[in-house]
Parts: sequence; structure tokens; C-alpha cells
Amino acid sequence: MKRTSIYQMLYPLLIMFLVFVPTAVQAQEKSDTSRNKNVFVELLGSGATIVSANFDMRLNKGRSDGLGMRVGLGGGSIKNDYLIGEGSVTTKLITVPLEVNYILGERRFAFELGLAITYVSISEDSNFEILDYYSEEFETGNVVVSYIPVGFRLKPDKNGFMLKLNIGPMWNFSSPNLFAEEDFLLWGGLAVGYSFY
Repeated sequence: MKRTSIYQMLYPLLIMFLVFVPTAVQAQEKSDTSRNKNVFVELLGSGATIVSANFDMRLNKGRSDGLGMRVGLGGGSIKNDYLIGEGSVTTKLITVPLEVNYILGERRFAFELGLAITYVSISEDSNFEILDYYSEEFETGNVVVSYIPVGFRLKPDKNGFMLKLNIGPMWNFSSPNLFAEEDFLLWGGLAVGYSFY
């Protein structure tokens, strides 16, 4: 009977090592070089409307903290009836929030600070009728608002549920006097979503 040398027994193990270790290292490097991303729905907040859908990404690879950016699309519609006569005013908003933010802390519960510039398209349709008088008007306009959200973010270690809550000043860039009382208000937002690498 022919004896198998120790080298012949180790040869298949060496081949397996040379094949699997670089693959594992490459997979580890890939996860360390991917950016943390978040998709979420936000009520109020930087979307400057009732609800917005958003995408947020950290610029530091392999980390869930640090500098990041966000883009979204929001919308809403409000209908008010006149107290006297027949008719209503329907206001529709479409918003596009762009934000730069910073998350301080790698732990699950972290502090967040941002600066958002939001484009808002407004259309207003009104109709009014009393006795023999009837009027109908349609107006559109565009404004740019800014919001400085300050708050907290609850985030997973890797992939999973995320929650954020913020509050801060919002003002209308389109106004000649940015800090006039009617153009400056305290605003807030609540968001829930999913965080992943």
C-alpha cells in the first residue's frame, strides 16, 4: 500500500486556503467601502410639506456617522371651504428637499444637524359662489425655503429600521425680508425608514 506524504495531504488544504481567503477578504473590503444609505418617509421636516419620500447617504465609506446628503420628493393637498357662500380653495404643493447633514456618533442613538434648501411649487385653485355671483381663479407660484434641522437619529448597527426626529427654524428665501415674522417659523419633522449598506 502506497503511503500518502504529509505534503500531499496539505496540498488540497493549501488550494482551498488560496481560493477562499482572498474571497473572504474581498467581501470584507467591499462591505467596508460601501456607504451607509437610508430610505425614509418624513412627515413635515425638510420636505416642507405633509409627507415626503427621501434618500440619504453618508459620504464616509463603511460608517453610519459623519457628513451626508439627502434628496427627496414631497407633496400635499389642502382643501378649505368658504364660511359664507359655496366654494372652496384647494392648495397643492410639490417639494424637492436638498440637504447636507452631519451625524455625530457611531452608536445607535446619535445627534444630527443639517441645512436644507427646499424648492416648493404651489398651485391654488379657488371657486366661490354666492347668490348670482360666481368666480373661479387658478394661481401658481414657486418659493425656496430653508430649514435647519437639529435632532436625533436612531439607526441600526448594519441594516434595519431607522427613526429620526428634528426641530429647527424655517424661513422663506423668496421674501425680501427673510426674518419677518410671517416668513420665519419654528418647524419640526418625524421620519421612519430603512438603513442599509
